[in-house]
Amino acid sequence: MRRRSLLVGAMLLVAGAALAVSGIMTLLPPAGAIKGWSVLSGSDRKGSTSKEFYSMYDGAAPVMLQAGITSAGQRVYQSGKRRLTVDLYRFKTAAQAKAYYAKRKAEIAGKPGSAASGDATHGTTSAVSGRTIVAYLWGRNCCCTMSVNGKGADEKAALNAFTAFIARKIAAQ
Repeated sequence: MRRRSLLVGAMLLVAGAALAVSGIMTLLPPAGAIKGWSVLSGSDRKGSTSKEFYSMYDGAAPVMLQAGITSAGQRVYQSGKRRLTVDLYRFKTAAQAKAYYAKRKAEIAGKPGSAASGDATHGTTSAVSGRTIVAYLWGRNCCCTMSVNGKGADEKAALNAFTAFIARKIAAQ
């Protein structure tokens, strides 16, 4: 009987991890959700184990695991020749997500076009970094990083649209 209970418990843990990973992808915009942008075929990546994080993020994996990330999802979008990459991370706690966001925000503070907004429950920040615009978002127990190649008004508008979509999904979970 004890052996059966352990087996059932292990199966529930595996099922819960799989649901958490697939669930994170539902927070990302599907194809056609952002006008003019489509999902780059075959670009979806997701993970919830250290092996999967190393496969996705290589040398950044140890820092991410130490920060408390429990699952990650990545999707690349395209509009003509432009690419926009979204990485969404789920943490054990909201405090961990906020701390991770604060580190990312500090990295781009003072860069051209740097702007931030938010309160005690969520935040967004963006800036021009080289030939791209980067943006970070946090809310609840999630943190999101986004980057788009190009630094014009169209790219900024695209990042704003993606940020708003994902922020709404995170707030509704």
